[in-house]
Order: sequence, then structure tokens, then C-alpha cells
Amino acid sequence: PDPSSETDYTNPVSFTVTAEDGQTKNVYKVTVSKKSGSSPDPTDPLNKNISGFAQKGPFVPGSILTANELTDALEQTGMVYSAKLKNYEGEFDIQIKGTKQRYFQLMVDGFFFNEILGNNSNSKISLLSLVDIKTQSSININILKYMQYDGVKKLMTDGKTYEQVIKQTTIEIGKSFYFKEDDMKNLE
Repeated sequence: PDPSSETDYTNPVSFTVTAEDGQTKNVYKVTVSKKSGSSPDPTDPLNKNISGFAQKGPFVPGSILTANELTDALEQTGMVYSAKLKNYEGEFDIQIKGTKQRYFQLMVDGFFFNEILGNNSNSKISLLSLVDIKTQSSININILKYMQYDGVKKLMTDGKTYEQVIKQTTIEIGKSFYFKEDDMKNLE
């Protein structure tokens, strides 16, 4: 191949090497592959199983969880995945296949068991959470995440990283309940 142009190594490439005498030539075939255990290409599609719990208190089993794929600008792409909550603990598993996006809006929508009245609610509720599936496999959707949602979205569109805004919004919400910052390290 011409050394001044880019070479595509997705398939084996042959190189002809000519000796100083101009007559002796050898052909070498070069194959490039990823080293086992190497970091994945960030542009490779991601297949990931996400599991966790959706809790306001007990959602009724069968309540619907949707995962809306978001761009880096947090706009919906139109790709939606869904699953049902498995039990009263709000347990879920959802398969994300072939995405190149890292951010998802998770929403659970359904009836809940009213612990005070001892029966199911008469109307549905919804909880939202904004998550980074490249750094998280186990996710909780709860009142705290719902309270963080608008702040996370606003601060990220202002240029802060996901990690920065989760920390900042957790501290802000915790302070409103008079928690000390040290008490909020593992708050979820």
C-alpha cells in the first residue's frame, strides 16, 4: 500500500518489501487484531444487561420500565427498550443491544402497593432517572434519582460531567434533609 495514505486493517494487508539491490522482494501479510483484555473501542456498539430496582415503595409487579436512548446532548434518539418489574421489590433486568450511546433516561410507570391502606393504588405514578450505562450495570430508580433528574440534565447540558453532577445534586438534596456530606457518600 501507499505509505502516504491511510490503510484499512479490518482485513489482512499485504506489504511488498524490496531489498537495496532492487531485485529481491518479499511479501509480508499483516493482520491486526485487538489484544485480549484490551480496552474496547469507544465507537463499538455496546451490548449490556442492566439490572436494579425501581422503588417508590413497592411498585406492582408487571409495571413497565422504559429505557430511552439519549445522545451526548441528552436528546432522545428514538430508540426505546422496555421491561417489566419482576416483583414487589421493583427488581428489573433490561437488555440494551447495539447502542453507541452511554446515557439513558429510565422511567418506571405503574401502580404501587399503598402500605397505609393495604391495597394497590388507584392511579399510576412515574419515576425518572438519567443513567450512564457505560459506568453502571446496577441501577436504582427511586425518589432520590427522581429528585436529581432535572438538575442532572441541566448541569450536564451546561457542560459538567455525569460524575460531577451526580455528586453535586446528591450533596444538594442531602443538605436539604440536613445530612452531612460524609453521610452521603453511598447515598443512592
